[in-house]
Amino acid sequence: MIKFKGHSYRQARNPPDPNTIQVWHGGRLKGTPEIRPGRGGKTLYGPGIYATTSYGTARDYAQGGGTTYVLTLALPVGWMDDVQIDVEEMVQFVQGFPRLRHKQDLITDLYDKAGGWEFEHTPGTTVNADLLGNLSTYYPILKGKYSQALAHWYVAHGVDAELHSHSPTEDWVTIFNPDIIVSVEMVRAREIDYGVEDPNFPKVQDQLTGTTK
Repeated sequence: MIKFKGHSYRQARNPPDPNTIQVWHGGRLKGTPEIRPGRGGKTLYGPGIYATTSYGTARDYAQGGGTTYVLTLALPVGWMDDVQIDVEEMVQFVQGFPRLRHKQDLITDLYDKAGGWEFEHTPGTTVNADLLGNLSTYYPILKGKYSQALAHWYVAHGVDAELHSHSPTEDWVTIFNPDIIVSVEMVRAREIDYGVEDPNFPKVQDQLTGTTK
């Protein structure tokens, strides 16, 4: 059996605690995982720590001096798709950044997606939590303190992570709340033996329901 950090590879990929799920991360993790200010303004799935159920994808992202890690996430997770947020709270968050590029365009789109400007003074108009992140990605303005603050704002509104079905066999997870990561296990490429078992994790929903495919 493959060994790393005192545990068998199978044990690390199949934790005894049923209140967890596991995903791969490829890159460089130093110390406690945290959300750092974004760079470049454009991201694929918003500000956060990216993870995947596919070892191969994580390995690709680890190229250039990184490595792969098994992240164990504590349940329950506050998923983005399950949360609605008052559009006025989104607008107030955006207005808190006076030098934000495309700020007025962003606010206009928030109201438009909420049903039009007539909702500007109507309290309680809620929209899907991912709207602000999607628009911030579109413009693109996810960089610096704004991107970091958006991740923290999501957590304050009960959003720990966002789930993306990347393919029929692979999920991606954007983690906004590092506190749901209960363990990080480094796994080097030489420790992977495809002859022992498939290194990919089941899709997240399959892990949540206890099924494997």
